[in-house]
Amino acid sequence: MLESTNAIPISLLTDLAAEPWAMEPGRLQNLFLQVRDQAAAFAALAKVEIDRPKPALRIEGTIALIPISGILMKQVPSWMAFFGIEATAYSDIRDLVNQAAAAKQVTAIHLVVDSPGGTVAGVADAAAALRSARSQKPVTAHVQDIAASAAYWLTSQAQTITADLNAMIGSIGVY
Repeated sequence: MLESTNAIPISLLTDLAAEPWAMEPGRLQNLFLQVRDQAAAFAALAKVEIDRPKPALRIEGTIALIPISGILMKQVPSWMAFFGIEATAYSDIRDLVNQAAAAKQVTAIHLVVDSPGGTVAGVADAAAALRSARSQKPVTAHVQDIAASAAYWLTSQAQTITADLNAMIGSIGVY
């Protein structure tokens, strides 16, 4: 699976594969294949930094909505957005949770989850922020399609979890 091509440094795939992942295995395999298949474009883009703005806290009424979506990572490489790979940084989740917990107009925190999981690095800190927020405000979660591995780790910090009928939930495992 991690064969080198002429246009992509083997080190990128090696670095991705070497990272401990808590992610649904099929989607992790798809990520590796997607990166490998975009080899020609990657060579030029690897050196380009794409500005990724920090997400803003979204409040509906008095409820803070915190998205946990796509691949979860300690730091999201800028090239992922270029290739249309949805990813969320654990630091963004943690920052939004801390903002929501501190905001006087927010009475509850609601996690909107649709993620197969991600890297192990960073997930414990984001989970700790969610656990801490529970002592200040109720934390609930709704799983739209999937909350696997690291995403379930975060989702499990909520006091109440709901899900769409066919949502996949669970499986905290590390590769």
